[in-house]
Amino acid sequence: MRRKFKHKEHKVHQVILCALCALCVSISLAYADNVENVRYSVSEDDKIIVEYDLNGAGEFSVSLAVSTDNGATFVIQPRAVSGDVGEKVAAGRGKRIVWDVYRDMKRLAGDVAVQVTATKPKQGEKSAGPLPGMNFVLIPGGSFMMGSNDGYENEKPVHRVEIKSFYMMTTEVTQAQWRTVMGDNPSCFKGDDLPVEYVSWSDCQEFIKKLNQRDPGKGYRLPSEAEWEYACRAGTTTKYYTGDSESDLARAGWYYGNSDSKTHPVGQKQPNAWGLYDMHGNVWEWCEDWYHDTYNGAPGDGRAWTSPAGTYRVLRGGSWIDGGRYCRGAFRGRFGPDSHDGLNGFRVVCSS
Repeated sequence: MRRKFKHKEHKVHQVILCALCALCVSISLAYADNVENVRYSVSEDDKIIVEYDLNGAGEFSVSLAVSTDNGATFVIQPRAVSGDVGEKVAAGRGKRIVWDVYRDMKRLAGDVAVQVTATKPKQGEKSAGPLPGMNFVLIPGGSFMMGSNDGYENEKPVHRVEIKSFYMMTTEVTQAQWRTVMGDNPSCFKGDDLPVEYVSWSDCQEFIKKLNQRDPGKGYRLPSEAEWEYACRAGTTTKYYTGDSESDLARAGWYYGNSDSKTHPVGQKQPNAWGLYDMHGNVWEWCEDWYHDTYNGAPGDGRAWTSPAGTYRVLRGGSWIDGGRYCRGAFRGRFGPDSHDGLNGFRVVCSS
């Protein structure tokens, strides 16, 4: 017997298994183009093994769901799975998922349907983070020319950098989010929706450590300097992602010309093409890298430049007190990693 399962957003392949006293395969059902040639078996120790081919290009998020009513509802989300499942599964043939059934449950009975779902996040699509108001967007992989020939010497030489896809917070970390994780609020300007400031690079690392403990497996971290500039530009080559003039900057961020000498709630100005707010102005944003005087010897693959160690860590984006030249996408700031200032905040990125 064959049925089609409708699914508007996801690419799905379903395999129907029959489980009574023991596990045995009975029926397979297929739907969607990017998951094909599903093979399945049950090992001697009652592990369900699903093999499949994943068509297309790039990386997918692959998940497994289980039904015990012949595919009418999928309410079981297996945890004891390994192999080609989870985030960043590369397209290709011979993908394999192993489900250790009896690590998840004592008994599996009924007409069991195993659903394999492969999705590809859309550029600019928001994903909720572990804290209220903490949203992420997918930054697509690609390449860009990093630096500027019209800026300062530390912005040279202009060089090509390849960037892998990652997720970035749409806004700077707010004071409410900081307080939820750290239990305090060091900021000079107070307000739940204001960006947290007066935080050092080392403080940010402690926040990230605790955030990863609250929500393990996502790999939260500071962006590399290259990732930050790539995400800020969002495909543009102008001083600001809104253009080259000071009026363009005023549409994108809070700087000395419009800030009234204070920070402002995040997310009020015009976002860039990838859905990121406040990349220009409001507060400086810490990056993972040690600061170097030029880009000579900089990594070309988007990694943070962490060796050799230096004296300062990198900040980007400018702040509420800065003029337009310091808020350019290519401008590079620096501060000691344990230094505190009411101009400095941050946002986090993650791999999934």
